[in-house]
Amino acid sequence: MHASLKHILESLAVPSVEFTRMIKIFAKEYCGTADRYVLRMTDADARSVFEAVMPVWRDATVPDHAKYNALRMLKFAFSNQAVFWEIFDSVLDICRDGIVHSNGNIRMESVRILEESGFMVILIAGNYLDKSLKKSVKEAKAYFFPRLIRFHEELLARHDAYEEAHANELDEYDLVETYEGHMPFASDTRDKRLKAFRMALEAMDRGNMMEMFKEFGYEPFEDEEAIDIDDLEEIPEDYFPDPKKAEESLQFFLLVSWIPATVEDFKKQIFESQSLTHHGFREYVKFCHSLMVARGMELSQEAVAIFQDCWNVFPHRELGGKSPSEIMGE
Repeated sequence: MHASLKHILESLAVPSVEFTRMIKIFAKEYCGTADRYVLRMTDADARSVFEAVMPVWRDATVPDHAKYNALRMLKFAFSNQAVFWEIFDSVLDICRDGIVHSNGNIRMESVRILEESGFMVILIAGNYLDKSLKKSVKEAKAYFFPRLIRFHEELLARHDAYEEAHANELDEYDLVETYEGHMPFASDTRDKRLKAFRMALEAMDRGNMMEMFKEFGYEPFEDEEAIDIDDLEEIPEDYFPDPKKAEESLQFFLLVSWIPATVEDFKKQIFESQSLTHHGFREYVKFCHSLMVARGMELSQEAVAIFQDCWNVFPHRELGGKSPSEIMGE
């Protein structure tokens, strides 16, 4: 381990003002600059940072200023792409707890960690960093973005729950309903904990993050009316998607929505349906809807489109084990 790194990791408990001075010295000695992205840490050093930070973060008896110092050091490990992959889930766990911490410095540092994590994901997914890892852009996106999308959904839900629980105590101008459903900017929010939630959400909305989310069909701020099952019409017979794409879309939808079902569950439901009547399709959609209700979700246009695609390309018993798309193609 680099001598300057060993020294600073042994000094996490010093007062934060002194630790700030130490970080500046460390960055200059280790990186030759204050910019931690110029020279990435070695695998061993990056792991040493993570292994030193986690016990401090998890120990309830450690004072807040030491936890704050530990979080400030954690970001240096992000410069090593291989280690960043390894610790990403733990980093999100830290952000999850840190954003609601009672200490304001820790809340703000957790937001900064989330923001820099998102920046690193964009660099990796955009293939701007270390290409020697032989991980494809597709693989990177498939790994990072479902996790970030789930985190974003959870963050939104926790934000809404906090606002609802404290509505009577909050300033009128902190409330979403004051702005006709539009979330106020963090900079305009007076409640400190609500501000942290909104800063975290804004951190995830910056740069290309939301654009990349859209690649996975996730647009959290797009108002969409729930669909009444009774209003569903017959599927156009001339619309048949690519089977592989339909299955991948369903698999990803189940993953990011945390729906307790598998692609095989859907295939079985479709295979056993009354395929020759519209009633069979409605019963299938009711099955899909029940899974979404279990997760507190409404049946959206996006979801119905995915379910319809699967209905069209998965095998049906009543069609002799063929799919509607195969029958129409004959």
